[in-house]
Amino acid sequence: MFAKREQITGNYYLVENENGTFDISYKVGDGYIGRNPSEGQVIGYAVKNTILVMKVQPYKGESFYYAIDMKKDIDIAKQVEYEMAIVSVKEFNHSWLAKLNLAFQDVK
Repeated sequence: MFAKREQITGNYYLVENENGTFDISYKVGDGYIGRNPSEGQVIGYAVKNTILVMKVQPYKGESFYYAIDMKKDIDIAKQVEYEMAIVSVKEFNHSWLAKLNLAFQDVK
């Protein structure tokens, strides 16, 4: 069961789990398929055109950014088909943030 579901864009939803953590999921019928890495929870996200970027806080270690290409994603897609990048906070701030001009939403 999910505590909260909020549409981000298209079939993508911010889903609060019963334990209070958040995932970004792809809606399929009445169900949801997780799109963020399983080793952490989503703490922020941004959308720019067909790119969805998630800030992920792993259960151990430092935060990182995870980007997917939504135009390559469908309900049966494998992660390698839609995954664009997994980058450190430092690399993201240096190489991605200004180029994409992203406005992040904090997850609460």
